[in-house]
Amino acid sequence: MGAGGPLAKWNTVIKHRLDDIEKWISEGMAEYSICKELGISTSTWYDAKKDYPELSELVLRARANAGSLLLNKQYQAASGQIITLKKQKVLRDGEVIDAEEEMYIPPNVQAAEFWGRHIMPGYVAPRSEGAGSVTVNVQLPQVQAEIAKLADKRKALEQELAAIDIDGEIGDPFTD
Repeated sequence: MGAGGPLAKWNTVIKHRLDDIEKWISEGMAEYSICKELGISTSTWYDAKKDYPELSELVLRARANAGSLLLNKQYQAASGQIITLKKQKVLRDGEVIDAEEEMYIPPNVQAAEFWGRHIMPGYVAPRSEGAGSVTVNVQLPQVQAEIAKLADKRKALEQELAAIDIDGEIGDPFTD
């Protein structure tokens, strides 16, 4: 390794900026941009990641954090949300006042579809039936639990019915 290689850059640049690097990656900054910010080459960066487990573990941890933040935002977009807007209003006399206003952001269908396809096990995507109709085939956990209860009830009733002696005379309640 030369004088400006990963060891020198690790000791003089990278090691002292680990907190910044973790923050940048957690916020979604690309490694190329981090190299530019640190003033190092990408080859020095990749060599440092290979040679210093502390850096490679930090990168993995920060990426996982960024992924979690992204999933949270994806879920919020899929389910809709109420946000608070902070505004400033100028009154007639020139006074500026701070005001807050709530705004509803409706669910994003594409975000919900993404969430269903990639996060929910057993999700069945909606399919087009032609002429503008769409069949949505999503079984919510509550509905699935109710179906299971009904199936158990049916099985119990069938067992009860099988235990009844049907060879005996049973009178017709309408003619007796």
